[in-house]
Amino acid sequence: GVGIEGIGAGVGLGIERVRVGAEAAAAADDDTLAGYWGAAGLVFWVVALPVAAAMVAFRGPIAELATGSTANSGAVGWLAPSLMFSLAAGLYTGLINARHKVSVLARLGIMSSLGKAAATIALIVGYGRAGIPFAVLSGAVILWLVAWRMAKRHLPTLTRVSFREARRLAPSLISFGGPYALSMLTGSGVQLALPILVLSLFDEANVGFVRASSIITVTYVAFLIKAMSQDYYPRLSAVSSDKAEVNRLVNQQLGMILVLVTPFVFLAMALAPIAVPLLYSNAFTPAVDILQWQLVGDVFQFACWAMAFTILARGRSKIYRTTESIAGALLLGTTYHAMRQFGISGCGMGYALTYLAYSAIVYVLVRRDTGFRFSRSNLLLIIFVGLAAFVVRALLLIPQAWLYALPAAIGVATTVYAMRWSSRMWQSVEQS
Repeated sequence: GVGIEGIGAGVGLGIERVRVGAEAAAAADDDTLAGYWGAAGLVFWVVALPVAAAMVAFRGPIAELATGSTANSGAVGWLAPSLMFSLAAGLYTGLINARHKVSVLARLGIMSSLGKAAATIALIVGYGRAGIPFAVLSGAVILWLVAWRMAKRHLPTLTRVSFREARRLAPSLISFGGPYALSMLTGSGVQLALPILVLSLFDEANVGFVRASSIITVTYVAFLIKAMSQDYYPRLSAVSSDKAEVNRLVNQQLGMILVLVTPFVFLAMALAPIAVPLLYSNAFTPAVDILQWQLVGDVFQFACWAMAFTILARGRSKIYRTTESIAGALLLGTTYHAMRQFGISGCGMGYALTYLAYSAIVYVLVRRDTGFRFSRSNLLLIIFVGLAAFVVRALLLIPQAWLYALPAAIGVATTVYAMRWSSRMWQSVEQS
């Protein structure tokens, strides 16, 4: 419930705060870091407070739009302070991320998750459905408290800046964060439009199949994207002016992603006919086809994310907004035509084709900006993994159970390779 409002109220501050903060931290420029910290706080109050007030004032219409009834308007009202605390926590997590304190972020995530789980269970057990709004609020407060405590304990104290200095720097945060927030809203809009598109062609049952497959992919994609934003993005931002170093980091990250994600893609493809009925029911069998095509698309999605972070790290938010808009249009267009031709499995086909095209677009843009080229090993990996994923998925269209041994074998082989690769990487880190 807080998701879209949070994107708008935060105006992309988190991603820009990490970018400029990482640059300042790398240069040991605490004055600049303190200035942007003050500017972020100013933007927080100027933007988030009116949004929260609007949520309270229009809680009735919002509740009716979201749930079809104004009976839940009270619960919507409680989302306003939850939004404020969540964004306030983001100020501290962004500062920790800018300093590249990955271990601190990990502890923050564990402690806040445990605290939110305990509070949620207690409130739901004690008050039932009436406790849900308070569970959301308590979770946001706990996240803010843990983030504040972690920042105070593990980061050096920044000097306070004047209101004039904060006001001077605030527009630079908004000039980047605004287009980024719009691109996130575009992505959210596309995700909201997809079920409507499916419903216009089929029925509610098919909407359920799409959502079931999407939950699985979104869960692990979100995990990996979060890991990249906490480790890879700050490192990339710190060297954003050095094109050669940026390109080296992109190739390094891309190689790591392909090695680690490939086993999951093929094993998940092989186990999908078993996992989907176990997670849902036998009635959700059509979701298997959608999921398998989405897994093919994920190979290219992660490849393009390794490159797309370069656009953000170098402050090209308008370019990023354009690429996300193109991706949204591609997803809706390819999905619509694929579903018209192949039925509900076309939803997954559209996803795969979208990210194949999107990765090519991002590659061209990044190459023009930094002169990026794939390393020979990464180019071979992308060709092999991408082609193998498409071929295996096509073969699985043949109704022969023994064909599932193929993705299983590739998954096991690449898992062994990934384990050996990780061992070599760990040894090199220890030696250095």
